[in-house]
Amino acid sequence: MEDNIDWPKLVAGSLRRDSLSERELVEALLPQVYARVSRLLPRRSEVEDLSQEVFRKVFANLEKFRGGVFPA
Repeated sequence: MEDNIDWPKLVAGSLRRDSLSERELVEALLPQVYARVSRLLPRRSEVEDLSQEVFRKVFANLEKFRGGVFPA
């Protein structure tokens, strides 16, 4: 994951429903989410389903982000 990502900017853009910000946020987090989920589930389809659920929850709770280390 890149260290030079402006997390507050991506979150603010995503909260405004800016599709580019949303896409960049997903692309930045996807490798980490996918790696963690794939350690828990054996089948690829399950990994994909749970990864989608993770992102659904991320976007549903973005307004709670107050700065700091977003990927954590």
